[in-house]
Amino acid sequence: LDPEVRYRGMYEVITYRSNISISGEFKPESFSDWPDTYDKILWNDAKLVLGISDLTGLDAISIFSLNEKALITEGGIPYQSSISNGIQAPIHIDTKINNQFNIKLSLNGSESINFIPAGKTANIKLSSGWSNPSFSGAALPDKREITSNGFTAEWESMYITRSFPQ
Repeated sequence: LDPEVRYRGMYEVITYRSNISISGEFKPESFSDWPDTYDKILWNDAKLVLGISDLTGLDAISIFSLNEKALITEGGIPYQSSISNGIQAPIHIDTKINNQFNIKLSLNGSESINFIPAGKTANIKLSSGWSNPSFSGAALPDKREITSNGFTAEWESMYITRSFPQ
């Protein structure tokens, strides 16, 4: 996160620009945990969805891919969810291979940035030139270093520690 102090009248407002990289995979063994309706899942109608609370802050999407194939993104969430805004792309899941996804985007914002660790395991690494961070949420960083030049923080989350199911 690259912080910037702006002014609205006499008030200071902290904004940020960010370069975010997200990667993960859908492994064949993870599908064996699914319910007995496995054969009824429409694998060709799957969607890769990324929740973004304020789409006006989305500056650029440089990569949105599955198995190194670029995907065409659309705005909006395709189903009723606790996430109300975001982007999506239609995908095909091959249940016999590791399906690897990669997302790189630039996001601008203010006030805060939050992550929802939705995978079986989630590793989040964040760094910024901001030397006065405030960490909040369900989990504090596992590792953090704060200096006068900024901070780094890392979280590792497992699905069994969340309040919602996999």
